[in-house]
Amino acid sequence: MRWPYEKIGVTTTRAFRNLLNKIIGDIGADMQEHKNRADNIQAQVDNLVADGDSSPEAAQARVGTDGTNYTTLKARLDGENQNVMSQLASKAEQVDLETQKSRIDNIVANTDNTEGNAELLDIRTDRFGKVFATAGDAVRAAVGTSLKKIGSYPGVIQDNQNTGTGGYSSWKINADGYFKSYFDRALIVDPGSCNTSINLSSISGLGFTPSTVGDFAVYVRITTNRASMRIGHLLNNVGGWGNLQTGQKKDYVDHPTNRWVKVPILQTQIDTLRARTDYNGTVILVFDLSNLQGSGYFEFMVLDTRTEVRKNKNYEGIAFKAEIAQVAETATIAENVRSLENMPLKEVLTENDVAKDPSTTGNTNSFATYTSGTDVIGVKSSFNFVDQKYAYSFHRMGTKLWRDFKGKKYRVYLQSDLKKDVTLQLEVANAGAWGSDDGKTGAIKKFTITLNAANNWQTFCDIDFSDPTYDAWYNDPLRAGDLYQRVFYLVVINDAIKQPLGTYEISHFAYEVTNSIDASLSSKTVLGFAKELDLMNAKVAINSLDNRVDVIESTLQKIPQKQALSSVWATKLSASTNTIDATPYVAGRNQIGFKMVAHLQQGDGGYVYTSARIGSDTTNFADLKTKKFRFVIQTEGKDTNCLFRLTNYSAWGSVDGSIATSFSKNLTLNAANDHVVSIDIDLSEQVFADFYAVENRASKQGVWFIISFENTGQVGDYPVYAYVYDLGQVVKPNIETEMQKKNIGEFVTTDELATEVDELRQEIVDNTNKVDKIVCWGDSLTAGGGWTTTLSNLCGLPVYNGGTGGEGVKEIMARQGADVMIVNNITIPADTSEILIASRATDGGIKTQLGKTVLPLLQGGGAHVNPSYIDGIAGTLRWTGTSYDDINGTWVWRRNEAGEARTINRPTPLITNFDKNYNDGIMIIYMGQNGGFASDAEAVRLHKLMIQHSNAKHTVILGYSSGTAAERESYEAAMTNEFGRYFISLREYLSQYGLDDAGITPTQADMDAMAMGKTPPSLLVDSVHYNAECKTVIGHMLYKKMRDLNLFD
Repeated sequence: MRWPYEKIGVTTTRAFRNLLNKIIGDIGADMQEHKNRADNIQAQVDNLVADGDSSPEAAQARVGTDGTNYTTLKARLDGENQNVMSQLASKAEQVDLETQKSRIDNIVANTDNTEGNAELLDIRTDRFGKVFATAGDAVRAAVGTSLKKIGSYPGVIQDNQNTGTGGYSSWKINADGYFKSYFDRALIVDPGSCNTSINLSSISGLGFTPSTVGDFAVYVRITTNRASMRIGHLLNNVGGWGNLQTGQKKDYVDHPTNRWVKVPILQTQIDTLRARTDYNGTVILVFDLSNLQGSGYFEFMVLDTRTEVRKNKNYEGIAFKAEIAQVAETATIAENVRSLENMPLKEVLTENDVAKDPSTTGNTNSFATYTSGTDVIGVKSSFNFVDQKYAYSFHRMGTKLWRDFKGKKYRVYLQSDLKKDVTLQLEVANAGAWGSDDGKTGAIKKFTITLNAANNWQTFCDIDFSDPTYDAWYNDPLRAGDLYQRVFYLVVINDAIKQPLGTYEISHFAYEVTNSIDASLSSKTVLGFAKELDLMNAKVAINSLDNRVDVIESTLQKIPQKQALSSVWATKLSASTNTIDATPYVAGRNQIGFKMVAHLQQGDGGYVYTSARIGSDTTNFADLKTKKFRFVIQTEGKDTNCLFRLTNYSAWGSVDGSIATSFSKNLTLNAANDHVVSIDIDLSEQVFADFYAVENRASKQGVWFIISFENTGQVGDYPVYAYVYDLGQVVKPNIETEMQKKNIGEFVTTDELATEVDELRQEIVDNTNKVDKIVCWGDSLTAGGGWTTTLSNLCGLPVYNGGTGGEGVKEIMARQGADVMIVNNITIPADTSEILIASRATDGGIKTQLGKTVLPLLQGGGAHVNPSYIDGIAGTLRWTGTSYDDINGTWVWRRNEAGEARTINRPTPLITNFDKNYNDGIMIIYMGQNGGFASDAEAVRLHKLMIQHSNAKHTVILGYSSGTAAERESYEAAMTNEFGRYFISLREYLSQYGLDDAGITPTQADMDAMAMGKTPPSLLVDSVHYNAECKTVIGHMLYKKMRDLNLFD
């Protein structure tokens, strides 16, 4: 069985097993479980790494049968490590609060009895040295203390064992680990003067003068029963708000409560302070606490994040290690992860087996298990159909009975491992079959599951055991007795819905989501987590031998990300019988390398070659001229000769010189260099600027590299891998040496594996969930703008307007990519002439993946669609009609740059510009006004398809602004039930608050409309579209809602 996460390709078999044997000798039987797991991983590595090839680069260049490679694994692991870290921090906070609650309970119960109780004896003394008669007196005095006193706290980061070089050798923290003060608004005499400050540049602060935002970080936590609290902050040269000079101002932030959040310190705040006429190097951070409400705790921490001091650019990611350690100081990360109450653990599956139609003429099916220790926590069900008779696998959920499941919710994840489209049924039953003659066993509920490209061949099925259907089934007297009270799920193919003949592999697992915060995560996220977490635990457990689970290995730089490539072509001399194949491998949607196989014939001297463009189809030399790249070319252990060229097009020369070679080198790959060669190219060198400045090359400014082969003593098949990465990622002085070691085949140890996991865990804290843009999908209500501009101005993020007038749901989904447009049986010519995609009169429109017919571009929207991409070629899609209703109009497409002709004889997506380049960040969906939902359930389903397709960090859905409350009741209820606070009914908001927000006095017509729950006409220019005031109201409302959802953090 090959689980995708195990195809890591990072070590040799011999070295890995030697290391494991040493580990076993050190720790004995306690590590046997981890050895077994590592052996299982190595078995998969062996399938991916060529025998005798010890190079990690070779392994990483390979692509598994399901398309998985090292880079896609790392990207998924990045996302899941972010989830792990955030939940570890959440758990630490909870433990801290529980500890404080326990302390307070103890104090309340023993306020006047301190005998033998060190905690109560200690609390009798306040921070100013005053000793109270009883602990109760001390508590009451602390509660009544004015908040102003927090200003006298001497410093957040204590001066601790200063080495004399400006850095701290270790942390020293106060009793709470950070600054902490109780507040009660009712007891504050002068709220307007409440502030606290810390002199960052003093020895009791950071001990140095920060000059950039990279020098320090500030975190706050407000523990209270309110959802958010407004806090102001300022950098000044005095401990107050007065005497501000040009550019200085208070910045206020609505901080979510009950968790640590980073205070957004901007470089402009530092620069304006340093620009003061009286600036003397003093930097004081001042908090304005005048807006605190209710009561609770205010805490903050300032961290030194300088790379040269902490010796790790990601130090901030583990700044709360001291707090995490409170969970269990000696626990491994794996143990901490398993202890998180909000982390869903997979359901143990028992009584696993398969069955099939007894009348089949040869269908076969089997299953293999995925285990954690001795527990089966996942299954791969394999089917081979030679006829269309049913087959299924069945799995009991644990050893529990119905009474243990009643009222709970479970989620079953499924994926098509071979990435084959399949529609199957998942059936919940009380036995390993869907029926019996006596009616005692059978299927209780059936769910139809579709796995295809639209959902990346993976999805989930939610089972709600609070549904009365289950209660009625299990409480029937016919099914009394434990034998009939079990809970199974069945994975069934070819029952009611017949599938094409062939082989299918379905991996699946289940876990409870009744109270889990992960219930809303995408299938990709949770499926990736479920697999990667166990691999991470194995690495961590091995590395914990020397208690270095949380230690960063600063001497080894992780392998950098590969450079995205485009237009990977394979070409040969037309008269030659030699051939060459090129297969790109991808990370996400980017091609990051390729495998080529040259097939060289005896006596044929004709050349063959592959070419690839660095960056996208629009990336030119001007975009790359300051960069330095490393090209890596490597074989599978076979001696090979080839020629490397750097050119400005997909060929290496032309008669007029417009295409030419800027660099070339003959390569010999053999045992002496471990069959791998790297070439460093610095595009900032003058020779390249001169090359691209030649006048007739102005239209051909791409940067291509070409690898060519000739039959000069070489006969047979020659597989070669190639990729390139930007050396600008390298930040450590000795990285050239380290990277060269990797290139020539030095294996990566298990310690280094765990180190890379640690580095990734820390790096994703700042990078994985960074939101840098907003994209809005919709029709004319979005295309009209106004509210999108207001939203952008308020949140400071660019908002990309993906609205096109007149479009229904199916057109919007086609542009967004959830139901992508499909082309087939066309030839893309070598030149830039137009080809027919569809005719309105003949075809009705352009077909989609889900079988719809769509009419794009009828009312504009070309910027959303173009450049569009067919089989990786950038082009322009155009509507030829004279108007939106021209029945004689057609859709035509042309490539943007001439190249080699391409035949499309398989269904191929036509990918739009916005789908390819803007489908991440925050996504706002506003569709349906022009039709497209046959039912409320379909509205939910189609929105979910768009969410699953996108790479969005967050999604907000806007509901209709038209109609009455009665007309929209069922639709809004269905959407709210599915998407919760992320669904916003514009109708409801505008009818209740729109006029008030706009400052408009309602007319009688407005009041009549609002009485029915309709948008008042004073906010509209017709029955549907908004006026300027309404657009402003929507923009402000949306910003506040998204801010309250913490989407901009």
